[in-house]
Amino acid sequence: MEEYVVEIEHPDGKGFAELLSTLAEVLDEVALEITQEGLKASGFDPSKIAYVELEIPRSALRSISVKENMSVGLNLKALHKILNVKSGRPIVLRATHEEVELEWGEDARKIYVMPNLEVQQEAASVKVSQEARVVLVGEVLRRILRDVEAYSDMVELEADEESVTIRSPDGKVKIPIARGSSALIELEVSTPAKGIYDLSYIKKVLGLVRYMESVVLTFSSGGPLEISMRSIDGTSLRYIVAPAT
Repeated sequence: MEEYVVEIEHPDGKGFAELLSTLAEVLDEVALEITQEGLKASGFDPSKIAYVELEIPRSALRSISVKENMSVGLNLKALHKILNVKSGRPIVLRATHEEVELEWGEDARKIYVMPNLEVQQEAASVKVSQEARVVLVGEVLRRILRDVEAYSDMVELEADEESVTIRSPDGKVKIPIARGSSALIELEVSTPAKGIYDLSYIKKVLGLVRYMESVVLTFSSGGPLEISMRSIDGTSLRYIVAPAT
C-alpha cells in the first residue's frame, strides 16, 4: 500500500466493528468523511424508509493522522462478511485515494485491503418534528421491544405529559412507563403524540445500546421516529425511521 493519506486507530476493535456492522444493516455502501475532528458517515437505506448518521469524534480514537480531509468509500455488505472482530484490542484503518486497509487481531494480525470506492453521498438535512422526547434506559427499551415483537411486527409509541406507552398496535401487549420509573430518564411532551413504526427497521440499531448511556426517542403524531444514542466517549448515532403506512 502506498503512503496513506489518513490513518485512525480505534481502541476497541470489537466496538468499531459493531458500529460498521450496524451501518451495514441500513446501507450497502458508505462514505466515511475523515477529518482531524474524527469521522462521520450518513445515508438513506435503499428503500428510503430509514436514514442513519454516525459520528466518531477525535476524543473516541486512540490516534488519528490526517494529511488531507478525505472520503473513504466502503462496501459495507462485503466488509461485514470479513470483519469478525472478537477482541476489544485496537483496530487500525488506513486509506489512500485508491485503497483502504484494515488491520486488527492479537497474536495473529489480520490485514484486509479493499478499494476506496467512489460512493455517491446524498446531501441531506433530515429533521424530525418534536412533540415528544423520551429518554429511556437502552436495555429496558430493547427488552420491551422484544416483548412486542412476540405479538406484532409493528410497534406503537404514545406519550403524554405523565407517561410513555409502548404497545403492539392490536393491544395484546402494552407497557406503560410513568414518570418516576427508573427506566424513564427524561420525558418532554409539548403535545400528546402517537406513532406506529416497523419493528424490523428499529431492530437494526438496537444492538448498539449496550455501548450507549441511554436512548432518546423523538416523534410526533403521524411523523417519523428519531432514535439517537451517545456513548461515554462521545460516539453518537442518529437513526430516523418513517412511520408505518
